[in-house]
Amino acid sequence: MRYLTLLLVFIVGATTVQAAASSVESIYPDELWENSVALTKSNFDSTIASEISKGKTLFVRFISSPNCRPSKKQSSGWNYVVAAFKDNADVSFADVDLKKEHKIVSGGQPGSNGWPAIRYYNQETGVKGADYVRRRPELKMSEELKIKENMIAYVESRAGTTMCSLKGDGCDDIEKAFVKEMRTAGASVQSSALASIGTTEKVDKILSMVDDSLKWELKRWIGQRHSLLKLLANEKCEGALVDEGKQQC
Repeated sequence: MRYLTLLLVFIVGATTVQAAASSVESIYPDELWENSVALTKSNFDSTIASEISKGKTLFVRFISSPNCRPSKKQSSGWNYVVAAFKDNADVSFADVDLKKEHKIVSGGQPGSNGWPAIRYYNQETGVKGADYVRRRPELKMSEELKIKENMIAYVESRAGTTMCSLKGDGCDDIEKAFVKEMRTAGASVQSSALASIGTTEKVDKILSMVDDSLKWELKRWIGQRHSLLKLLANEKCEGALVDEGKQQC
């Protein structure tokens, strides 16, 4: 009887461990590579330079190894935004496995603030890029970046873009209302609004008027509006956001 009890305890324990392991999302699911580039020493610098030259913001996730538990914990947030922004012309994504590609970055190595380490590269940061800055110090990096809403906000704010499309996909009610208002206002108002936030200098001037604690969200808000106004400027009416079943162009 004693041996039967021990056997049952072992089986239950093994099942629990297996279930816990399966609940942790894979760092590199097969579908990830449809929208993220694997960076190596041979293509790291050239890929960053190429994406910057296209006017894009490239987001790069660095992990210490595929077995890194914090990186596994965060992977659901990263994998979500990589798929969610796949059709967004403003951004691109890449991954680095530092176990294979150690010392891939000249200067300071990623990971000093926790794993995974995420950097973004664009015309504002140059090829050196800029690290993700934690917004909630009470959380570990993996916990903060696991939250999908945090990852969406991070991509939108750093790239000056939005997940919202003119079809209505990925939009919240405020963004839908903004699109409707701007479409109703017409091209001249859209052009004037776009010009008011169309340069880094103008955005910086606006940001200088608010407290530091508000700048992160304000920059995201400006980026969302700027992106939607650009989409409206290029709109050809097909598949546009509709109001009561009628297209407004």
